[in-house]
Amino acid sequence: VRIGNHRTAGFVYTHRVWDVAAFLGIEPERCVKPWMYLPDEAIHKARILLEGTRRPVLFSIIGGSKKNKRWPEESWIRLLREMISAGWSAVLAGHGEEEKKMGARIVDMVGSANVMNLVGDLEILETSAVASLCDAVLGGDTGLLHIANSVGVPSVGLFGPTLPEQVGLAGLDKCFISSCKEAGCQRWNCPKKECLGLIDPKRVSKALLCLVSMRADT
Repeated sequence: VRIGNHRTAGFVYTHRVWDVAAFLGIEPERCVKPWMYLPDEAIHKARILLEGTRRPVLFSIIGGSKKNKRWPEESWIRLLREMISAGWSAVLAGHGEEEKKMGARIVDMVGSANVMNLVGDLEILETSAVASLCDAVLGGDTGLLHIANSVGVPSVGLFGPTLPEQVGLAGLDKCFISSCKEAGCQRWNCPKKECLGLIDPKRVSKALLCLVSMRADT
């Protein structure tokens, strides 16, 4: 039995998610946001990792499966400098050697002890647990953003070649979409190099500060 859902490759599954939900008596329209269970061991390790970290903490998902789904390093550097100046800390998340090197460069350029590079250092449940203990999440269209969005933390998405509604992320607290006229094109080899780079870090930092401030007031 293979259960899942995909716009173009649905043939790989024997049952659709929605059919299984209907069989179980679950009404998908009532599920406003996904939810993820985290084991106590993962939460415990995450607490140790974040012990002594200055609050608030931004869970920063710096990577993406495709190069043009990643926010440029320069944008991350500008954003993190803004957040650090505002009294925040940041945890960098991702996977793979390329993203780990990217994280190291970002930490080096930001030049602050309040940025922690955890890219590639944790298992998926541990990474998810760290996200759950942060105050906000920021990232592009990637699996980690889906996971972080399911642990109850305010989440902000950065989109260019894909749109939130195309990838099941329309329920994020805030979405920034590239001003490129072809946003949502899903062209992974697009010759245009701007795309996500058109999203202004200053606008993103303001949105994050506002989002967490509003949550604190509720």
